[in-house]
Amino acid sequence: MGTGGKLTTRAMRVKKVVKIAIIGAGHVGAATAFALMLKKLADEIVMIDVDERKAEGEALDLAHAALLGDHPNIYAGTMEDCCDAAIVIIAAGYAPQLDLKDTVLIDANLAIIKDVAPKIGLFAPRALLIVAAHPNEAMTFAATRLSGLPSHRVIGYGTSLDTARFKYELAKQYGVDRRDISASIVGQQGVFELPLWSTITIDGLPLQSYCGQAGIDFNNDEVYACFWRARNAAFNIFEHKEHASFSMAAGIVAIVEAILRDEHTLMTVAVVGKYLGVEAIALSVPTRLSRAGALQMPGWSDDWSEEEALKSSAQDVKAQIALLNTPFPAKSVKAGVELKDAKTAAEKVASTGTNGA
Repeated sequence: MGTGGKLTTRAMRVKKVVKIAIIGAGHVGAATAFALMLKKLADEIVMIDVDERKAEGEALDLAHAALLGDHPNIYAGTMEDCCDAAIVIIAAGYAPQLDLKDTVLIDANLAIIKDVAPKIGLFAPRALLIVAAHPNEAMTFAATRLSGLPSHRVIGYGTSLDTARFKYELAKQYGVDRRDISASIVGQQGVFELPLWSTITIDGLPLQSYCGQAGIDFNNDEVYACFWRARNAAFNIFEHKEHASFSMAAGIVAIVEAILRDEHTLMTVAVVGKYLGVEAIALSVPTRLSRAGALQMPGWSDDWSEEEALKSSAQDVKAQIALLNTPFPAKSVKAGVELKDAKTAAEKVASTGTNGA
């Protein structure tokens, strides 16, 4: 090649930098940044928080940890720093507590979504957005509408962690590796979620068939007990430490990894769409994830009773979205909008003695 030519070989191309912005430098946000750093899923991580000193402190601590290996550039920033991010994660918000009213939790976390989602739409219109705020399906709907991003690029954390917990409990119950189990918890994350009983398999066999071949007495009550333990796991953690930061962070990072690896991994996440005739809601169902975001949802069950239960869960989400009492725009609104109710809602949560996530 001549002196004035351009290098065009693949080896000489500049590697595209993967930037991830994390909104919320609390327990979940900091744990997520740390997990992303250890797994080397990003080249650049920016921590953003309304408490700038908190974001700066966490970023500095993480940056020093990154010095001990080949790890990403980590720093504190503002919403404008979401620009050029491949993925934006909303980890800010208050965690559900046994003594916290749903309406107080919704008001507090909706105020945060109202503040940050339009700015994400303005500063990072090409990013994929992961929402980890509670209640997740309702907050995912709000973030989708207020950011103006396409629905397939706004992914709620959903029941992905509870699905992992369910597999763990089943693995313990039947003495197998959890990776050999296929199971899903769907619907509205929390007390209204439900397992897809008919789709549970071990080594590719329906659960009851596997038990028959393995000489195990099948007992419906034992399977339900596994689900019950998985569903209540978060509240058991809250009783001891008031936040499930590490497990939530691991779940968020699993979603990030599924997106970046582009392997069409199936995860139970929440995406806005139409479910069983119920329109304009987000619902946690098995969904394939790719670099483009959420792909078309596969069929989840042929069992009529499960379909009816899931439809009931969808209607519950619809009712919860109505409680948001917000006129959602079809496109992102102007950035920099200050919400007068944000401080009031946060003070209500603080008065209950709960901690931010």
